Amino acid sequence: MIRKKTLAAAALAVFLATATAQAAPSSWAAQEVAEAISLGIAPQELQGSYQQDIGRQEFAKVAVHTISAMEGISMQDLMDKTAAGAVFLDTVDPCALCASALGVIQGRGEGIFDPFSPITREEAAVMLRQTLMAVGALEPQANANFSDLEQAHSWARTAVSDVAGQGIMVGTGDGRFEPLGTYTREQALASFLRLLTAACPNGEVRLSEREYGFSLPLPSSWKGCAVNVSTWESNDMNEFGPQIEIKHPLSTKANPRQDIPVMAFTLDQWGRMENDEFHIGAAPINPKELGRNSHYVFALPARYNYAFLEGYEEVEEIVLSFSTFEPMLQEE
Repeated sequence: MIRKKTLAAAALAVFLATATAQAAPSSWAAQEVAEAISLGIAPQELQGSYQQDIGRQEFAKVAVHTISAMEGISMQDLMDKTAAGAVFLDTVDPCALCASALGVIQGRGEGIFDPFSPITREEAAVMLRQTLMAVGALEPQANANFSDLEQAHSWARTAVSDVAGQGIMVGTGDGRFEPLGTYTREQALASFLRLLTAACPNGEVRLSEREYGFSLPLPSSWKGCAVNVSTWESNDMNEFGPQIEIKHPLSTKANPRQDIPVMAFTLDQWGRMENDEFHIGAAPINPKELGRNSHYVFALPARYNYAFLEGYEEVEEIVLSFSTFEPMLQEE
């Protein structure tokens, strides 16, 4: 009897030691997991069992937390400005709905999200790439040099190349990616931390205007900036369009700072303006193009900063990093 009790105690000790080891992150992931927690991108419910395979809904939660941290806004604010585009039969989780609306992760069809299924490494690559697209921070890369890339589905190979090229995902050793292998919680947290660092390398906040499709990395001092939409008009008042005003949080009427006024033109409007079919403002020069997507041409108003308000030099540097992507939340 004593021997049986001793064996049982030993077995329990081994079980508890194993469970404790599995609850803690692996040695390679410990630092990145700790940093992910400190930056607020690791949901509370995922802070444990780090070597467990991550499910689709859990992955969506990390994605939404990361985008919230990247844009310097609360989770609630992110959800409020993100129109949920799908209703699922098997989940009402707000992060799942938000991630779906952002294009990060889609359902399985017929109203099914499949929240608890584990994801594969190639699916993780696709979702990480979609997260980069959702904030306008995707930098397409050359083909990844993995010996087993042909094992990935054709729909995932570009994503594998892009996220591996940006250092967001790494191989599993011996030049392999293992696209059909599963992905763990600690791997997901490490990947999203690297994604955050890649998109905001100097601790910036990233303004992403998904309705129009443009993105700007802003210095951390711009966190909490106001974004207002007004209207630009041609001199004859026959042409008009949105102007997105990004205002520094310290700007006041008494002490104004240079804002960032982004004009949005349809491609047709821009072409006609360049052909002198209409004019905007008294300046003899047209607005200066910042970038374009398939819907809009974005531009700065002519002489927008000629008052030399405080911060105008900083704004000149900021707009050099203006980038565009396809609008995701545009209403038809």
